[in-house]
Amino acid sequence: MNALLAPAVYLLLARRIRRGLAIFHALFVLALVLFAVVLAVPGQRAWGGACYLLALFCWLGVVHVRKRNNAAWKVAHRPHLVYWAHPVNRKNLQIGSELKDCTLLQLHLRDGSQFEVGLPADDMRSFSDWLREQNPSVRWGAFDDVPLDARG
Repeated sequence: MNALLAPAVYLLLARRIRRGLAIFHALFVLALVLFAVVLAVPGQRAWGGACYLLALFCWLGVVHVRKRNNAAWKVAHRPHLVYWAHPVNRKNLQIGSELKDCTLLQLHLRDGSQFEVGLPADDMRSFSDWLREQNPSVRWGAFDDVPLDARG
């Protein structure tokens, strides 16, 4: 992956995100169509509220996934924004600083946002190597874990 350019890294990071964008957009449009149909049918207007809420929730999903997409783009095109990376488990709890066989990695960006990278172990190793090469100043593992020789 070291030879890959930023667009290839973005495609790797945003594979699931782009699928989520398409799904939430489609559900939003479907909910709006259902809302219009229900309002046009006499006696079924009470369902309009449910369709409206469905459309609202789908739009909130679009907004959430769009934020994740923007974070993936930032990481791929400006890796110097990442200042801290650590492996996490499915419950988003920090686990040991070992990246060996890690499939979830939490990235903390200098703009205050976070991005969770979920990749197979081989792709994760390639991504972490790419990130180390592009941004050697990234802090890996526990943030307050300072080596003994650096404490003075």
